[in-house]
Amino acid sequence: MQSLVPSWAVFQRISVSPEDLQADEDAQRETMEALRAWLADADAVSVTEKDGLQHLSLTFDLTKGERAVPKDEPRWKRMFRPW
Repeated sequence: MQSLVPSWAVFQRISVSPEDLQADEDAQRETMEALRAWLADADAVSVTEKDGLQHLSLTFDLTKGERAVPKDEPRWKRMFRPW
């Protein structure tokens, strides 16, 4: 039976080295740390799942913390304001 299966890589069992496993674990850990940092800074987070795929939606309020600028102030003054 084995002679009927081609010797292509897709049909061969792969052995994973301990170094490869460690690199995979490191990559997963670093990815989770980055996601936690993004989620912590987001103002709104929504997670949806469909057919086994997760969709993350993060919203950041980029105007948060800005000082109110009077609307009647000339645009050039607003542009060159030394905040």
